[in-house]
This record gives sequence, C-alpha cells and structure tokens, in this order.
Amino acid sequence: MLVTIGSVTTASRAAKVIRRELGINVQVIHTPTQLNRGGCSYSIRFSDNYHMSVKRVISDYRIPVKRWYSEEGAGVYNDLS
Repeated sequence: MLVTIGSVTTASRAAKVIRRELGINVQVIHTPTQLNRGGCSYSIRFSDNYHMSVKRVISDYRIPVKRWYSEEGAGVYNDLS
C-alpha cells in the first residue's frame, strides 16, 4: 500500500504514529515519479493487509493525505482514492 503525502514532515509523523499505534513496519519514501502530481511529495509504504487500520489511525490523528494506492507489482499502482 502506498499513501501519498505532501511533505516529508507529515509523512514522517504519519509513519511514527502508525508504528506506535499498530506496531507495523512503515517506510517513508519519495513518491514514485508516475504518481507525483507536481511539487514536493513523499509517501508512506506498508503492507496492504493493514489498509483499514492505517486509514483509521490517519483519520483519528487528522493527518492530511493526498491519495491511496495499492501496489499491483513493480511500478504498477491502483488508485483507491
């Protein structure tokens, strides 16, 4: 799963909160070129299995996100927004 976020600060905050609340592995990465819609963009990446739990935590903490994607394979993303 990939969630695009506008800034590295917000992405880092989201990853920290998710790790603390859910105890799962979360990576902060530059948004892949094909998904970046201009400007600075970072994403968090985690297992698709945690989609609903992460969505709840992000909502509870009012973390602003841009879009949600499932990863279908190397460089192939399905927009879930």
